[in-house]
Amino acid sequence: MTTKQHILSFLFILLTLTAVDIKIFAQVKVGSNPTTIGTASNLEIEAANGNKTIINKTTGQMTVQDGTQGAGKVFTSDAAGGASWVAPTAPAAANTFPFAAVLSNTRQQFATSASGNTQFELKSDGESFDPTNSYVPTTGRFTATTAGYYLFSGAAQFDNTAMAGTPGFTAVVMTLRKNFGLASVATLAQYAANPGGSTINSGSLSTIVYLNAGDYVSLTTGAQVNSGSIYQVISLSFYGYKFAN
Repeated sequence: MTTKQHILSFLFILLTLTAVDIKIFAQVKVGSNPTTIGTASNLEIEAANGNKTIINKTTGQMTVQDGTQGAGKVFTSDAAGGASWVAPTAPAAANTFPFAAVLSNTRQQFATSASGNTQFELKSDGESFDPTNSYVPTTGRFTATTAGYYLFSGAAQFDNTAMAGTPGFTAVVMTLRKNFGLASVATLAQYAANPGGSTINSGSLSTIVYLNAGDYVSLTTGAQVNSGSIYQVISLSFYGYKFAN
């Protein structure tokens, strides 16, 4: 065959190949039983005990069959990175540490201040509920024994109707405070009003806060009046509970 004939034959073969739709399917098997692979698999890795990791050639989905698989399980790892299927578990429930303190009709008396900026902690006569003794009525403080998220709510009635001269309120402020009296004190929630000289005013407030163990929360008030230097507070309620870690 001449050189020209060789060239023509090569060109004919090349044109024939380019005219054919060539599809190549490759399957890879690693590990045990290397000559056996599922028809739907692109890749299979098989251990000596028959456990497999499979990649589906149509969907790309990975299937891990390591003996721990099962319906409803989740794939996770241990501290060393060893992965396996485990049944999901609910998070540990938080200890609630609920309490409720009520002042009833006892009046507390405090010094007034400009715009009610000077705050005083409210105490209570007792408690209606406090199974963990986290609240101390004589200090008015609830102390967190464990860290977590807490809800607090408080209400107070500023009431000078029983005072001599019945001084009227020109400013009232009530707050929920964390670590009152310490450098780390923080105002968590605040109620403020200008009663316009009224001798009585009521307010309430609530908040959600994250506390570290040992943090405490108290309900505080301050007031300004149009005569005299004293104001009174009654009808206090203060309650709360931990709801999450």
